[in-house]
Amino acid sequence: MSHPSNIPLLQFMHLVEQSVLQICQETGYGCIVIDSIQVNQTLQLTLRASAYYPYQISHEEVRHAIAQGTTGYPHRLPQNLATCVDFALLKILRETGYGRLEIEFERIRKDLIGAVVREAVYRRFVFSDADVRRGLDSAI
Repeated sequence: MSHPSNIPLLQFMHLVEQSVLQICQETGYGCIVIDSIQVNQTLQLTLRASAYYPYQISHEEVRHAIAQGTTGYPHRLPQNLATCVDFALLKILRETGYGRLEIEFERIRKDLIGAVVREAVYRRFVFSDADVRRGLDSAI
């Protein structure tokens, strides 16, 4: 099992800054998350930084994948993980087209990696300022 590295706070802040600069340089889209937990007499800070790479896929291609029930991608991932990723992505695309698929990995032992797949279908609503005013007026 991998253990957290002991580093000074200033070095950690340098890593945060480097991550910001890398995201800005790579795509200009991204996210930095710092998780903090207390472990005995220390704080364990976990830095997650990733640039986002937006891609566009045609509606026709998405409709075809949904009809086939698979993306058709010849995965090299373990079969159960590949099936789960395909299913989750197609569920999001089929239901609303809005959502998030997240895969988090954790080394459990030297020779064993665990993967947690999180999926969420989002609902998007669009309304006008007039709709808001009507709602406010009817509440009075």
